[in-house]
Amino acid sequence: MTLIAHIRSTFEKCFTKSTELPTVELQQQLESQPTLPVPQQNLPAAQLFILLCINDKHGGLVARGYQPAVNDIDSDRKLFHMFRAYYKSLRPKWWSWASLWELQHIYFVHFDMYEKSLIDIKEHNAIPPEELANLYQYERSNLKPPIGSNLLTHYYHCPEDVPSLVPCFRKIPKKIDHRLSVCAVKGVSPGWGLQFVEGFSWKKILTISCFTFVLMSVGVGVLYWKFQHSIQDSFAIGSFILACFGVSISTLQAWSSLI
Repeated sequence: MTLIAHIRSTFEKCFTKSTELPTVELQQQLESQPTLPVPQQNLPAAQLFILLCINDKHGGLVARGYQPAVNDIDSDRKLFHMFRAYYKSLRPKWWSWASLWELQHIYFVHFDMYEKSLIDIKEHNAIPPEELANLYQYERSNLKPPIGSNLLTHYYHCPEDVPSLVPCFRKIPKKIDHRLSVCAVKGVSPGWGLQFVEGFSWKKILTISCFTFVLMSVGVGVLYWKFQHSIQDSFAIGSFILACFGVSISTLQAWSSLI
């Protein structure tokens, strides 16, 4: 019996050692492996909207609010190309070519928005106050406006001059997460954005007037010469019409510089 017990205890010791060795080796291998970082979930970027105040039609007295999304804007050049495309999409193609109205100024504005997105401009050259930083995203500046109207308008008409960086985009107030909506209780909500101001296109007006007066002077001169048989008098009448045109153009330019 003693021999059998000795053999049994020896066998159990060998079996125990053989089963413990792989466990120790496996534990050492796991400890030696580098710990992989746990991937973090990227939070979705906030939605951004620029509030644009644009007249309902050429020469209209009422402006409406439009709020295009600008999350994909990565340069000022892309921003002003978007402005041009968005503004022209609100006007018929044939009308924009034939109309004597054009975009003349772009202003930073504070406004009230009513039902049907009707806009009442309250203040020009305005930016949102500091306490609304959670509602509007923009680069803080001590200047009002942070960008002059002349530069904004030039960039609109000449997008090839716009830089590929985003200095203007950072300074323009952008509504965060949601588009501006009218308060259900008050029926009006305040907002900040850009106003597109339209006016007469004096280049088109002067060009059309020039061709009209030239054709009129030539036509009157030819008709007078044909029926009165006096070429000298016909040229005198044509010259008088052109002189009146020159005086009227000079007067218009003088008044436009005073406005």
